[in-house]
Amino acid sequence: GYHLQKGIAKELRLQKMLSSIAGVGENQVMITWQEREENGSVFQSQTEYKKLKGVIVAAEGAAMPSVKLSIIDAVTSVYGLPTSSVMVFSLEQ
Repeated sequence: GYHLQKGIAKELRLQKMLSSIAGVGENQVMITWQEREENGSVFQSQTEYKKLKGVIVAAEGAAMPSVKLSIIDAVTSVYGLPTSSVMVFSLEQ
């Protein structure tokens, strides 16, 4: 549905942005979402349906601490997440 397509589009945009960072090669991204909280409002918009919960990144170059830090900094800046909500792993080649 709509939310799945929107989530996939966000993941693809993030992948493209991360691959432009020095030292980051191929990467895969997964964004996790939190279901919206019920507040009884029938006027809640579609865009507020899900809240970003965390991001998982597997990237070439992430074994290097400086590259891993760059990835974490980029993701936390873009999404306003705490660093504890961003997991970065080295992508097996």
